[in-house]
Formats: sequence, structure tokens, C-alpha cells
Amino acid sequence: MGTARINDDNLITVLVIGCACLVVIMSITGWLMGSGRFAIGIATGGCLALLNFFWLRVALQKILQMPAGQATRSANVRYILRLSALGFILWALIVKAQISIPGLLVGLSVLVIGIVLMTIYRLLHLGG
Repeated sequence: MGTARINDDNLITVLVIGCACLVVIMSITGWLMGSGRFAIGIATGGCLALLNFFWLRVALQKILQMPAGQATRSANVRYILRLSALGFILWALIVKAQISIPGLLVGLSVLVIGIVLMTIYRLLHLGG
């Protein structure tokens, strides 16, 4: 069995799968070392971060296919809609569902952690 290589063709796939695995590991760890509420906060924040990433990716793919003038307007509208939706969801989770705020913050940072780990991996295996 060979080792899987991370290259430019599978970078996004590896990042998403790695972050999803990280959310599961962090949620289980949060449940074991913290509480169920903390673990749910991590899982919810991680899922939101990944959904936001997918939404941003689809929006950018559509915007890059538009003419320049239309792309600017569309990018601004999509950005405001995405940010507003994310803000509303976070408000509802914190105020109405009373999700653990520290757990939510840990979960929301999963993409940053994944990108940093991926960068370190690529630097070590491809050279600086």
C-alpha cells in the first residue's frame, strides 16, 4: 500500500476531508475532556466553517466566469449575503440554542488549523 500524496490536484479534497476528520476528533476530545455541550459547540462550529468554505468556493467559481463589471457587483452582494447568513446562524446558535461559545469558536477555527497543517506538510515535503 502506497502513501497518499498531496498535490495541487487534490489539495481542496484533502483539506476538506482532513478538516472533517479534525472536527470529529476535536468533538470527541471535547466530549471526553469537557462536556457534551462543548462537544456540540465544536461540531456545530466545524460544520459551519466547512459549509461557509463550500459556499465561498461556489461563489468564487461563479464570479470568475462573469464579465468584470458584473463580477464586482455579484461578489459584493454574495459577500454580504454570506456574511449576513453566517451572522444570523451564529446569533441563533448562541442566543436561542445556547451553544457553548468556546466550543463554537474552536469549531469555527478548524479550517485555519487545517490550512496551517497543510502548509507545514507541503513545506516539509516540497521544500521551502
